[in-house]
Amino acid sequence: MNRFTFFRQVVTGLLLSIIGSVLMMVLTPVLGSQDASRVVLLILSFGYVLMLLQHLAPRIGITMVVSGWLLTAALLLLFNPPLLVWVVVCSALLWLVRSGLRYQRLYPFTLDALLTLFALCCGIAALLYSQRVGLALWSYFLVLAFSAAIPARPSSPRLSGSTTDVFTQAETNAQRALRQLQKLPR
Repeated sequence: MNRFTFFRQVVTGLLLSIIGSVLMMVLTPVLGSQDASRVVLLILSFGYVLMLLQHLAPRIGITMVVSGWLLTAALLLLFNPPLLVWVVVCSALLWLVRSGLRYQRLYPFTLDALLTLFALCCGIAALLYSQRVGLALWSYFLVLAFSAAIPARPSSPRLSGSTTDVFTQAETNAQRALRQLQKLPR
């Protein structure tokens, strides 16, 4: 079952857009526009990373992904670069996590990078044109939802079709043997 679907990405993008818009309205009077944007960016990127971990369900690397995000957030907070650098770094981190968990070939990895860059451009254009954070976030996450259409790695990359058939046949034979054993008189 592919849990990383376009519909789930759209719903997640809508939820994150609403959360980001509400947080911006609440935090802007308290922190100012620049600092509120930074806090909202960190919250939304962590929410997206958690969504990726839930939908893609990796067996290994969860601690490394969360640690990488925490390290990136700490470095951004420590050095406090311009807001555009924050946006680009968070987008790049989300792309690396999504691509690292989904792809094993260079072609889909590069295609996802181009899609992330296009999503970033759409989000920035929507923000500049409409001056609405919610619309900018929605544009960004809606374009990112198309990453579900990029073909991902198979669920078990080391098993080829012939090896899987051998294991399926062995499982079928074992089930048949168990049924025959249960029919034997005791």
